Amino acid sequence: MKSFRKLTAVVLAAVMTVSMLFMTACSTPAVAMTVDGKEYSTGEYLANLYMNFYNVYYQGGLYQYASYGMDPWTQSFTYGEGEDAPKLELDDYLVAMTKDGIVRQKAVEKLMEQYGISVPEEEMKKFNEEMATYKESEMLAYGFNKEHYMNMYIALNMNEQETFYQLYGEGGKKEVSAADIRKYFDEQYVAYKAITISQMGDDGKALSDTDKEANRVKLQGYLDQFNKSKDMDAVIAQYEKDTAPTTTTTTSAATTTTAAQTTTTTAATTTVTTTTTTSSTTTTASGTTTTTAAAEEEEEDPNLQIINSATSDEKVVAAIHEVPENTAKIIEYTDSNDKTYIALVYRLNTEEAGGEDYFEDQHDTIIYGLKFEEFDAEVEAVVDTLDVKYNNRAIKMCDPKKFDSAK
Repeated sequence: MKSFRKLTAVVLAAVMTVSMLFMTACSTPAVAMTVDGKEYSTGEYLANLYMNFYNVYYQGGLYQYASYGMDPWTQSFTYGEGEDAPKLELDDYLVAMTKDGIVRQKAVEKLMEQYGISVPEEEMKKFNEEMATYKESEMLAYGFNKEHYMNMYIALNMNEQETFYQLYGEGGKKEVSAADIRKYFDEQYVAYKAITISQMGDDGKALSDTDKEANRVKLQGYLDQFNKSKDMDAVIAQYEKDTAPTTTTTTSAATTTTAAQTTTTTAATTTVTTTTTTSSTTTTASGTTTTTAAAEEEEEDPNLQIINSATSDEKVVAAIHEVPENTAKIIEYTDSNDKTYIALVYRLNTEEAGGEDYFEDQHDTIIYGLKFEEFDAEVEAVVDTLDVKYNNRAIKMCDPKKFDSAK
């Protein structure tokens, strides 16, 4: 529940800056939606709406638009997939997310009934204890009470997570085999250290062939250095030194020379730490020597990147995978955003780079990568069978713009 605690703490810290935004505006009607006969109160709808607002507006960084003179509420977002997917302004986008999200929650509930799945009592106990530390008055400013918030959180996070992993995890009706987990890890995880340079200019257009070749020649020099030293960390350090901005000052003027822009892609990168134990020696009066372990020190490897196809760009993973383990090679690739790069990549063995228990710790992520699309399709199939009714008056009254305390 650590992630919940962090999110909730931020949410509730901001709550009191808003002056009872919805207390009068959304006091009626009582029901915002009815899905398959189940009524969702306006308060519960607001709790879901707020969570979507928080994730998109704050976690997504939209709140910063105002500092650039832009109104985040006039920005357009593509909702759905395909060429026909509509573009919606932020408020309509949040409403669409909330309505569809609540319908999905009901679909997951039906799957839980179908498969006999429930949230474990221990997890519910932890959640209830966590919620007991918060005052309901802090939530009422947003128009929802603690019960609404708890119902939302359970349905949005706990129910779907438990359903997925109880189906596909160990002992589940659709358990993923150990062989498939191992195969995914071997084929869809990569560990590496790299110097990565964009092959596109600031205008988003491809560099000239001459500039591209210059980047290749530059990286070849660092590859030659690696082949001599076999120390990729030293190579990266040299590259950073060579490309760092430099300032030259003369008696008449100061001239600043800035190195060419370099872009490194590290989406969803795992930071790996190694643990070092130091010790101290003490000699007692009797002449006995004792050794006491000092505090363990964790050392991060800033150059090591571990990515996978479940949480990172599949095209980047595939490109790195073409480099043999324990080998350095210059490669060119295009990511899922159609941006092109050239990179000197030194690929490592993923399990060794990750450290003790890394493979075991990745089981849930691997299962997600293997089976979420299948699970999602099953949920959506149930969604298509549900009868949904909206109280448009209630939904219209709950304007997400009112969550923006700056307005």
